[in-house]
Amino acid sequence: MSKKASIFWQVGAYSNRGALIPLDVRFFPLLEDLDLIPRNRIVWVRQHGLHGRRKFSARHETILWFTKTDEYVFNLDPIRVPQKFQNKKAWKGSNKGQLTCHPGGKNPGDIWLFRNVKHNHEEQTVHPCQFPEDLVSRIVLSTTEPGDVVLDPYMGAGTVAVVARDEGRHFVGAELDPDYHAICQQRLSGEPDENGVFPNLKTLRDYAARTGTQASTLQFAKQVGRAPTDRSKARIYPEKHHRQQMEERLEYEEECFAADRRGDSRPSSRDFVPSTHEARLLPLPGLTD
Repeated sequence: MSKKASIFWQVGAYSNRGALIPLDVRFFPLLEDLDLIPRNRIVWVRQHGLHGRRKFSARHETILWFTKTDEYVFNLDPIRVPQKFQNKKAWKGSNKGQLTCHPGGKNPGDIWLFRNVKHNHEEQTVHPCQFPEDLVSRIVLSTTEPGDVVLDPYMGAGTVAVVARDEGRHFVGAELDPDYHAICQQRLSGEPDENGVFPNLKTLRDYAARTGTQASTLQFAKQVGRAPTDRSKARIYPEKHHRQQMEERLEYEEECFAADRRGDSRPSSRDFVPSTHEARLLPLPGLTD
């Protein structure tokens, strides 16, 4: 490893006969024993998942970030997100009237709400536990420089390779499963397989845009509808949307719990779809017609 290198290790929890073991707790000392330096424990939160029957439902996984030395790379500017109060200004002193926040935005913090890659996500392939490209991109942009090499020893469907290429990095990886390796090769090439099928909707849409082909005439592996839609009809929301949606949902759940304890009426139900009146009344376009 280079003295500037970082390691990101993403894990969930292991359930065994009712006991839930957070795997990051087990891996943390192993990485420390290798003289690596811990920098962050990132919590990746998801709204959905299996429902616990005799314990709280698990709704997050963790990403451990370790570095080789103190000379590691961390580029904040490419990953800044909007400030909570974007136009806040100083009201006294020599900076009176000037913005008190960085004009490019703030540090995104260690709680991430990128949507997991499941049904209705255009990146979804046949791989059962695929990373969203945006999550990987935040890691790559912040801890590597253009031209650096990104290693993924468990490539799966090739998300890290795709992101590394798109962000101007080199990549190296390994994958034992020949089907997943083939999907990775397809995503990188942007071409369909010998049967004319694309690995996911994103690759199909990119191909359609690049070649001028109608998306509705093509096919992808996880297709469930009659015909794919083009990207103009994509239902993809940024992390900010999912963060707001989860905050509103958790706030509502806690308000209901508090009302139940006090014998009060619960607040009105909320539907938690995009916060425009039109979006609440009209059906949202899906991945397929």
